[in-house]
Amino acid sequence: FWYLLSLNKRVIKKEDTKMITYKLCSENDLDHMFEAFTKGFSDYMIKFELTKEQFKNLFLGIEGNRYEHSVLAKDDLKPIGLMLGGIKMFDGFKTLRCGTLAVDPDYRRQGVAQELFDRHHLIGVKEKCQQLFLEVIKGNDKAIRFYLKQGYEIKNDIFYYQLKDASLLNDKVISPYVIKSVSFEDVKDFYVKHDGKHLNWQNDFDYQKQIKEMIYYGSFDNNQ
Repeated sequence: FWYLLSLNKRVIKKEDTKMITYKLCSENDLDHMFEAFTKGFSDYMIKFELTKEQFKNLFLGIEGNRYEHSVLAKDDLKPIGLMLGGIKMFDGFKTLRCGTLAVDPDYRRQGVAQELFDRHHLIGVKEKCQQLFLEVIKGNDKAIRFYLKQGYEIKNDIFYYQLKDASLLNDKVISPYVIKSVSFEDVKDFYVKHDGKHLNWQNDFDYQKQIKEMIYYGSFDNNQ
């Protein structure tokens, strides 16, 4: 790791004597995890309108986060913070990725995010991970400052493109090559043999193979 952190266990005592506690998640915590996520992202620049089942399928399914690598914060019985985590080999390193860090707006600036991160880091140390990794949306300056403070470095920029009006393609020149559908295995094999460029976590093949709606096409010249 590029940094050292104080990992002392601590709790925050509120005026009503309730204490904020932290625990590793289990499947039985799904309701509280979803509640903490919903509250934490209630004022986010991008609105999430997910059902609990959609939250489970996305964040605890194809995104690769795991209950045992995620941390839940509670004030008494009230869920107020969540840090999701998932571990796999990524870019040649055993990697612990933060899938999300969410804190109830009423509990911010009380050290909850720092405590969640400290425990996230401790999971990485315990599991002998070689790096921590995450993605942050451009413009979320508060989150970027927080992660830079923890010792993260910005390594890649991710760009997304969208065409909302497909009719704009009608006058495009048709390719001289044959275009036909190909399998997931064909695409992965081609990538390994001919490409090798960096794929971000949410585009790598572990992620892709879990998306049933994904369709692939290949461009062929004499069957090559």
